Amino acid sequence: MKTALVALLAVALGAPTVFAATSDELMAAPREFIAALDRDDISAAAKTLTASPSFIDEFPPHAWSGPDAMKQWAADYAAANKAGHITGGKVKLGDPIVAQAEGDTAYVVAAATETYKQDDKRTAETARMVFALRREGGNWKIASWAWAGRQPHVEGAGPTKAP
Repeated sequence: MKTALVALLAVALGAPTVFAATSDELMAAPREFIAALDRDDISAAAKTLTASPSFIDEFPPHAWSGPDAMKQWAADYAAANKAGHITGGKVKLGDPIVAQAEGDTAYVVAAATETYKQDDKRTAETARMVFALRREGGNWKIASWAWAGRQPHVEGAGPTKAP
């Protein structure tokens, strides 16, 4: 009730109404992005991005940016998986560790785990995913993301330390 009265007063006085984004709102685009990738729906994943996003990931060439970043990343991801005998990759995105917004920009960090088969062995990799978001047309879009993973490990064996 109090929030509604403040909003009504702000509108009546001609002031712009700005409310803090919730972590659920900030996680919507990252969750949609991951869900689309897990379905192998690159077109749907691209709809969660700004027009010229940038990515950082663990396989070469490690950085992608610009209007074709999603298409380029997807092709390189597929090639890396083929070369590494990796199939069935799925990512689980955890709750946000950090989710903060200021105006039309936001910063989100979440735990992530990718599971897949490598040479027919169930493998897992834990990571942090970092997202920079921009609000466009009232919706949060991913402007940039990075995967910061640990060494993959066969499930049940526990992660190994990087050399």
